[in-house]
Amino acid sequence: MRALVLALLAAVVVSVSPAAARPKASEPQAMPWRSLLEWRPKDGVVSYASGALRLTITPSDAGQPEDRVPVVTITRTGMAPVTLRGAPGLAWQFGIGQVDARVKAPAVLLQSFTGGAHCCSVIEVAVPMGKAYRAVRLRHRGVDGRISDMFDAVLDAFPIDLSGDGIADFVLTDDAFLYRFSSYAGSMPPPLVLNIRGGRTVDVSKAPGMRPLFLMKMAEARAYCTAPASQDSERNGACAGYVANAARTGQFATAWKLMLAHYDRSATWDRKPFPADLKALLRKNGYIR
Repeated sequence: MRALVLALLAAVVVSVSPAAARPKASEPQAMPWRSLLEWRPKDGVVSYASGALRLTITPSDAGQPEDRVPVVTITRTGMAPVTLRGAPGLAWQFGIGQVDARVKAPAVLLQSFTGGAHCCSVIEVAVPMGKAYRAVRLRHRGVDGRISDMFDAVLDAFPIDLSGDGIADFVLTDDAFLYRFSSYAGSMPPPLVLNIRGGRTVDVSKAPGMRPLFLMKMAEARAYCTAPASQDSERNGACAGYVANAARTGQFATAWKLMLAHYDRSATWDRKPFPADLKALLRKNGYIR
């Protein structure tokens, strides 16, 4: 699913002809709830409205049309406006929804697909806080262990509350598992679940309410980890995801034994012994102690 969404986004062609002047924004269109809409440089200035909220999207100033990114101006009656600027890339999506059920004013999401090898999305959210909006860019620990604002996963809709605590859950992937034990195609990284709380990104992957999500992903990865060797030449990527998901559900010991019985001992992707390397990553990223 992740690869399909990335392929669809990457297929957006940024092809426009030079224009002497930008078109003026037309009457605002109705902004659907939770749907992510596309913007392309050739769309020019567009506007959307939902109740007292209005979005105006303007192409940035750039020498070449293909270098333009969306500049989203957000206004709402009684609140100070804020602007989100898309990251340089190939495709952009935007949408509205709630990040906190206690706040009636909608939040606005802008997702940029930067392009590149299996990468990347940049996600920024204008969050209503009091009488103003605050721009929050999602961040996480990247493949190299450093804090990054780029994600391999792409959102296909505005996030919803999965745990029942009233806060929207941004379900992405723990990219530290990509390429670590297999190729990109063979990797099955566990979910990374983020919230926006107090104007900052918070990792809530360990929250009890996320258990059903990890159980589902655990079952998917287990099927590939235990498949006959003839059917899967990169089982270690799946086995790593299986054990990581199991650790989130309190089933690490059982999953570890099953992994030891099925992992590919002949794999040459990682020069380190797979079980030891996997356990080191799980400890580093907080899956086990």
